[in-house]
Amino acid sequence: MQHKIVIAGGSGFLGQLIAKRLLADGHDVVVLTRGQHKTKKVPSLGRSVEWEPSEGVGTWLAEIEGAFAVVNLSGATVGGKRWSKRIRAEILSSRVDVTRTLVSAIAMCTSRPSFISTSGSGFYGNTLGPTTEAGGAGGTFLATVCRRWEEEAMHAGQFTRVAIMRLGVVLDKSEGIVKKMLPPFRFFIGGPLGSGRQWLPWVHRDDAVNAYIRAITNPTIESVYNIASPDAVRMSGFAKALGKATHKPSWLRVPTYLVRLLRGRQADIILHGQHIIPMRTEVDGFQFKHRDLTSALQDILNA
Repeated sequence: MQHKIVIAGGSGFLGQLIAKRLLADGHDVVVLTRGQHKTKKVPSLGRSVEWEPSEGVGTWLAEIEGAFAVVNLSGATVGGKRWSKRIRAEILSSRVDVTRTLVSAIAMCTSRPSFISTSGSGFYGNTLGPTTEAGGAGGTFLATVCRRWEEEAMHAGQFTRVAIMRLGVVLDKSEGIVKKMLPPFRFFIGGPLGSGRQWLPWVHRDDAVNAYIRAITNPTIESVYNIASPDAVRMSGFAKALGKATHKPSWLRVPTYLVRLLRGRQADIILHGQHIIPMRTEVDGFQFKHRDLTSALQDILNA
């Protein structure tokens, strides 16, 4: 069955992949795009509708009315500029305030769509032991952001279905950690970042997209889900697998103090880790196609 799906943040990396998949499956896709981000519009993503969530609910409400689902992927990048006080406020506001606006819009509808929102493995803070979706929020900055982000999304549960996707590190050669770690490996100076003992929850981009598509189209998917491979690894294991996938050695560790010196508080992204288990994700029937890290890296590098 074809549905109308509205995506906030659909012009980002993951949003584009999800939009293209929905379009290929015959759905009507509407991407909510902020005015200052017009240059990021991609015609193949479906219809683009301008919105400015800081101004509250606007004319774009007409697109949400009667839609099958609203997907929330909005949020300023955490891996860009150093975390000054202003940047931290932007990271928080771009998630919490935008989510509040979307929930308000859904509440105004007479035919209310499901709400598929996003969070991150950072919700758990900095963990050592395995943690399922039942685990509580950590005490780090990103944990606070994710907790408040999810609280806003859960308000929609009073009147519609809500599913929250706690994403691990999405693997793709043109984005994120793989893109940043590849250059040293190509020059034979690759290795783990920090102590190497921190856990790194990862997910192949295709599994991330499949998890969202399933949550969007399956009305039984409701609650919070860890979207990360069951094959949990530490940073040292990730670097070793990347070396194997690129046929390069993994020997030069970047010490913790240097990561902190270069990134400041933003180094938390690298130095903090989460050993998360996708228990509810698998119990509810989702099957990861890419469970082995080395083969997953080889797949994205050869794509």
